[in-house]
Parts: sequence; structure tokens; C-alpha cells
Amino acid sequence: MGNRIGYLGPPGTFSELAARRYLDYLGKQDRDAEIIPLPSLADVFVAVEGGKTQEGVLPLENSTEGSVNQTLDLLTHRFLQVKIRGEIILPVAHQLLARPGVALKEITRVISHPQALAQCRSFLARFLPEAEIEEAASTAKAAALVAEARAPWAAIGTALVARSWGLAVLAENINDSPDNATRFIVIGLNDAPQMPGCKTSLLFSVQNRPGALCDVLWEFSKKAINLTRIESRPAKNRLGEYLFFVDFEGHRREQAVQQTLAAIKRHVVSMRVLGSYPSYPVNGRFSSLPAPPAPVLLKQLRAEIDHLDEQIIMLLAQRARLVRQVGELKRRVRLSKRDKGREEEIIRRLRALAGEQGLDGQIVEKVYRLLFAYYVSLQVVS
Repeated sequence: MGNRIGYLGPPGTFSELAARRYLDYLGKQDRDAEIIPLPSLADVFVAVEGGKTQEGVLPLENSTEGSVNQTLDLLTHRFLQVKIRGEIILPVAHQLLARPGVALKEITRVISHPQALAQCRSFLARFLPEAEIEEAASTAKAAALVAEARAPWAAIGTALVARSWGLAVLAENINDSPDNATRFIVIGLNDAPQMPGCKTSLLFSVQNRPGALCDVLWEFSKKAINLTRIESRPAKNRLGEYLFFVDFEGHRREQAVQQTLAAIKRHVVSMRVLGSYPSYPVNGRFSSLPAPPAPVLLKQLRAEIDHLDEQIIMLLAQRARLVRQVGELKRRVRLSKRDKGREEEIIRRLRALAGEQGLDGQIVEKVYRLLFAYYVSLQVVS
């Protein structure tokens, strides 16, 4: 038996198109692979976790409407053994579908999945402002309802589902954004092996204190690891507590990534690597793009430097606030405002870190000795 891949059914949805695109890739390696429609997103997870399917294809985010929160929540809270092992980015083109003979001006109701409806707001407002809007579990379910109805209803869906239910296409490409695309993930019990052009997905939580998230992001910056996505979701424990999802370039087995993940553990309350996998396209190589003209590149680099300078000032200001708190505590217990031993230990550590990052340790030492003098002056000790 070949590889079995589950997806959110019924047939005719964008999830099936994504699964077929992934199947095309697998066809080079596994000619017996097949795709299996399943009733819900949770059922796709259950099938993978229970071994009914080896992989599953799930929508994760849309370029217009953002994340599919149900997928994130299932990945976070219920199916802790499942890993992300691939991704597919599928261009989304929505069609307005109706029974043959029904004209656009006759439509009284439009049915589709909530995301499809949201992605076609402008078209609906312009051409069908009086039509009733109804949500369905999937675009395929919407097409089925329209095909079975005797009323002049329409569905938003794919050309594939139109053929499946004998519907006519009244209007093509009705989504508001012509560049609309959905990112699907491929899940399994193991992530992908290390290869060039991978990315890693990470889930973590931090303490509720100033700078907690900045501490984590700084670890990526120190190793020059590029973040491709970051977002938060409620932790579902108590109000104000959040989980953070981060995608970044690199495989979890690469040395720089391993060092960064080890460093991040010092700053987080919890952390889980959701998987490492080839960036789309799934051949493991980034698309080669022509370099921008020198003036454009210079402007981009300067803007990035300006942004880093702003971050440095914000971090120095945060350090100053902490120093003032330290000074207040020293005043209470009557300690000396200057700890030469600690300063020298910091200098040794920072010089070593500077060397690892290709910086001149002597320059870093001079800068920090100036900073020490300034910060000590902030400590008001009687």
C-alpha cells in the first residue's frame, strides 16, 4: 500500500487541490500514494496520529484573511505528537457557481465557507448587495446545497467542484485580492530530514513581563536567523496569557538553530518545535530571485540599520530601568553601588560573545565600560 494522505473533504475543495498538488510532488517517489477526504480538520489529525493515514494536508493561513485558528488550536492543544513536515502555497481563485440557466441578477442567496465569503466581500457588495449570505462547512458543501436547491442560489467555490455538481460558472476570479493564496501544511508523526532551504515552526510562551518576547527574538537576531512569520494566540488558561507561533529559516538540526533553541529555553515558560520542513516549493530549494539594483539595496540596508539602532536604544533604556531598580534594592540593604567583580565577568562574557559574532572584542569592551560608568551613576545609593 502506498502513502495515504488525508485532507479536509468533501472532494472539490481547495484542500483537495492542495492535496493533489502535494500528490504530484510525491508521484516522483510514491506512485501508489492516494488522498483521502475526511469530515473535519480534527479528523485529519486523528487519522495521522492513529496511523490511518501517513500524512495530512491542512489549511494554516490565507494571505487575505489570516490564520485558520482551528488548525492552530488543534496543533497546539490536542495533537502534541504530530509534526509539520511540509507546506504547499496554493493560489486561490474563487468562482461564483449556480445551476445552469440561473442569471446573476436572479441570485437571492450566496453560500460558501466563511473564509471564501470573506475573501469575496467587494464582489458581493457590488454585484449582489441584496443577496442573503449563508455560511457552509466547506465550498463543496455549499455547491451541493446550490445544486439541490430549486431556488436561484449561488455558491462560491472552485471550478473543480462546479464540474462535480453540474454547476455553471457565473463569474470567474471574484476574490477581492488577485494575489490571494492559502498556505497549507503537511503533517505526520515525523518532520522532514535536514536539507537545504528548510524552515522550522516553533511554539512558545513567555512570562508576563516587559521585554520577555524581545529576549526571545533577540536570540534569533544574534545568529542572523530570519523570521518568516510570527503571531500570537490565547493560551486558553487565563485572560492575558498568550502562545507565540514563529516560523524561521533553517532546520532544527542545523548548528546555529540548535544553539538558538538552546538559548531561547532560558527565556520561555514552555517551548515546542512543531517541525522542520522544506520551504515551498517542496524541492528543498529557495527560488532564485534577481538582486535589486544597488541604490535600492543600499536603501533597504540603511533602513534595516536604522531599525536596529532604534532597537538598541530601546534595550539600553530597558537596561537603565532595571539598573535603577537594582540601585533601589542596594540602598535598602546598604550595599556598594559598584560591583567590580561582576563588571569584569560581564566584560569577559561579552568579549567572548563578540568574537563568536565576528566583532572586535576590544571595541565592545570600551563601549560597555562607558555604559557601566553611566549606569552606575543612575544608582542613587545613600
